[in-house]
Amino acid sequence: MKKEWDVVEVLKYARHDWLNKIQLIKGNLALNRIDRANERHHQYNRERVTARIKIDKHEYAFVHRVCYDLSLV
Repeated sequence: MKKEWDVVEVLKYARHDWLNKIQLIKGNLALNRIDRANERHHQYNRERVTARIKIDKHEYAFVHRVCYDLSLV
């Protein structure tokens, strides 16, 4: 059964995922692993671009509307 997510659940998931990624970059910088921090940054950027291409236009419209409503756009 497919679960219907509400706006708060979507934002919680996205925030959690974003914070995990930031923590990995921050950890690499703290250990002076600049090359690995840059690799992570580029990896996450590629994932973001790929994910935006893959999501269907209705989902994108929903997420965009939520961000607009929250003045994030």
